[in-house]
Amino acid sequence: MRESGTPSLPIRVVATKVDGPKWEAHGLEISALGLGEPILVSAKSNYFRRDFLDALYEAIPEVRKEESAAPQVDMKLAIIGKRNAGKSSLVNALAGEERVIVSEIAGTTRDAVDVRFELDGKSLLAIDTAGLRRKKSFANQIEWWAV
Repeated sequence: MRESGTPSLPIRVVATKVDGPKWEAHGLEISALGLGEPILVSAKSNYFRRDFLDALYEAIPEVRKEESAAPQVDMKLAIIGKRNAGKSSLVNALAGEERVIVSEIAGTTRDAVDVRFELDGKSLLAIDTAGLRRKKSFANQIEWWAV
């Protein structure tokens, strides 16, 4: 528990667009954030997809009957990162179908989009977020309000 009384939530860093062995070193650079070893994955080529799904499955907490009055989902995942980092592609790969728009144009996702899906009998909610950028780089008020 944190001092404020809210429970600590596990944070796992995921490096996307790791399409093969030559990209692994680039993906591991994100460990400099100090949040542990990142999970490497490619939504496009399915590289390390099984490892990614195993890590997700292990992170889903066991729910006891008395705690589960009516849980909406077993786990919520916030997919955050820079623009055009593959967040929407990752959400679609997890859901197993095209649920959110994927485009080469940076800034396509402007609002957070909730996508529910099942993984081995567990319900998950992936929240696809808009890409993060510096305020000085905002093109217009739509981006300012989206953030």
